Amino acid sequence: MLTPDLPVTSQARPAEPLVEVRVNFGILAGREATRAELEQLGRILVPEFGEVSIVSEQRHELGRTGGAAVHQVRVGLSLAGLAPRQERHAALKRLVDATERWVSACVAERGPAATDL
Repeated sequence: MLTPDLPVTSQARPAEPLVEVRVNFGILAGREATRAELEQLGRILVPEFGEVSIVSEQRHELGRTGGAAVHQVRVGLSLAGLAPRQERHAALKRLVDATERWVSACVAERGPAATDL
C-alpha cells in the first residue's frame, strides 16, 4: 500500500548543464553490466572528472508495431566548472574515449553472453 506522505513520482531537472554519454551495453556485450564493472567505470572516471553520474538501466522502447528492450549505461558529467566551449568539447571527448575503453575491456574480459542455440 502506498503511503500518502511519500511522493510516488517526481520530475527531475538538472540544476546545472549536464552532458550524457549513452552506451548500449546489451548490444555490445549481450548482457547487463555487472555492479563490479560499473564501479570500475567510476574508478576510471572520478580521478579525471571529480564527479560523474552512472546509471545502469533496462530500457524499453515500445510502439504500435513492436518494441525492443536494451540494457543501457548512461554516464553524466556536469559542465558547470568548464567555462570555454573548447574545454567542454575536450572534456566530452575524454569522457567518450574513457567510456569506450571501459566497455571494450568489459567485453574482452568476460566476453558477450553465451546464447542458447
